[in-house]
Amino acid sequence: MAARALIFDLDGTIWDSYPVYEEALGTGGSGVGDRLRRGGNIVPIIGASSVTRAEFVARCAALASGGLYPGVRETLASLTARGTAMGVVTNLPGWLALPVIRGSGLETHFPVVRSAASKPSAKGVLAAARALVPGRGRVVLVGDGVVDAAAATAAGIPFAWASYGYTEEPPAGTTRVVGRFVEVLDL
Repeated sequence: MAARALIFDLDGTIWDSYPVYEEALGTGGSGVGDRLRRGGNIVPIIGASSVTRAEFVARCAALASGGLYPGVRETLASLTARGTAMGVVTNLPGWLALPVIRGSGLETHFPVVRSAASKPSAKGVLAAARALVPGRGRVVLVGDGVVDAAAATAAGIPFAWASYGYTEEPPAGTTRVVGRFVEVLDL
């Protein structure tokens, strides 16, 4: 049965944020991506830099389209055309997530965005699912990390692991593996 709604993580699923973050901070090759892979959070990294939050957000929004994974724009257009409801649930704060989504030109595909979702909590995922599919229907969470998989499991929905993202091994709870973004069309 095809998914009636898809909920996406943002970093490592829709866009390759680490190089964008490094460029926005003016720290190319400084290891920001490595710190984030080890569980770091971009907010304190911004705070410890010489770049203001407003400058960082503006730079990320301007660079966002270039960070999209191959096929994202076309795949989302196809999903929208066939009537699949879509949303984003991210641990990024809204002051960063929303400008990135707008800057990449994807806002029309995501009428529901839950930011600062505190994954692995299921709260943001469940709220997005209720908003996207008020009645019954199959909802799948697509993400690249352990916290995404845990949030899907806690919410009682299937998890599709974006293997092209930031986690090298499929997290516990993975029900499908997505090797390229276009494969979400088969969920």
